[in-house]
Amino acid sequence: MSNVFDYIAWRGDLTFKENRLNSVDNFIFCMLSYIDMNRIFLNYNPNVRFSLSLASDEFCSNISEKEIRLGAILPSKDIRKLFEVAGRCNRFSKVEISDFVNRIDYSEEMQFCALTFHLSESEMFIAFRGTDDTLAGWKEDFKLSYLESIPSQKCAHEYLMSVANKYHDKKIYVGGHSKGGNLAKYAATYCDDTVKERIITVYNNDGPGFLADAIDIAEFEKIEPKVKNYIPQSSLVGQMFENRGQRIIVKSNVRGIYQHDCFSWQVKGAGVVALKKISRDGEKNNKFFDNSIMKMSPDERREFVKIFCEIIDQTGAKTLMEISEAKFKSVSSVMKSFKNLDKDKKALMYMFISRLMEAK
Repeated sequence: MSNVFDYIAWRGDLTFKENRLNSVDNFIFCMLSYIDMNRIFLNYNPNVRFSLSLASDEFCSNISEKEIRLGAILPSKDIRKLFEVAGRCNRFSKVEISDFVNRIDYSEEMQFCALTFHLSESEMFIAFRGTDDTLAGWKEDFKLSYLESIPSQKCAHEYLMSVANKYHDKKIYVGGHSKGGNLAKYAATYCDDTVKERIITVYNNDGPGFLADAIDIAEFEKIEPKVKNYIPQSSLVGQMFENRGQRIIVKSNVRGIYQHDCFSWQVKGAGVVALKKISRDGEKNNKFFDNSIMKMSPDERREFVKIFCEIIDQTGAKTLMEISEAKFKSVSSVMKSFKNLDKDKKALMYMFISRLMEAK
């Protein structure tokens, strides 16, 4: 089976002028958004455009694989390799990078990062960084279950408008992985109509959707034909909440939560190896959210997420993989500390954490 590296070896000689962006290019740009450009240029100026080749050379020459911390689901080795390989091929090396923004606000529990890839004189790709497997990032995702919007969504809207106005003569691709996919859809939904017209495609790569009443449906319908949601066959994150738009199920060569890693997604030529339906485990994840979490009231979901976060904090786990590998004795031992939690919610909490622990 082929992956993004095989794609670059096959298609890397053609520039974006010769062959326009496709779904696999989208995966590549979204994964490159996890690279910290501030670590490449100490005096980084967001108004200066620099080639991906230059950025790749600087990064790979000065930053080792061990210095990149993205968690187990997003392997640092593969992202560093992707940056190096892309920087050396004709297709990606001449792409220019600009407008890198990275904001973390612990008081608001907000993490936001975005950058712009200039494919040619007429097209650009705006990529929003998602979450890695750190539980801090996942907590922010879960807040989508009861908040109409989160701070990073508003940042994404402001970023898209700012970059669109700055490069007002360019057509736009917007995309992201994980939470970044949600940010891409949110930003595209609420941008001005003139910007919506310039958007070619909105890519959501295994990112969560929206609460039914938390999005302006009339505004979303204007961009819905342009939205592509890519999810692996056992997707967990990509099936959270409502994800309207085209859905493409991608074959992954790993199992369970490891499928969140785009490097495991199988490609064929300039497209993906698509499946007709999700796996049995993917169906379990979907039914769990529909039949439990989404039947709660917003206040109940708020309380549920609060308790969930407290339970996770007590385990001492810092990443989703630590939970999956059961590095704490048992969920039931932690649950005993919540004596005021009623029987039904305790059972639901146990089931919820158990779903996260599964890696089938």
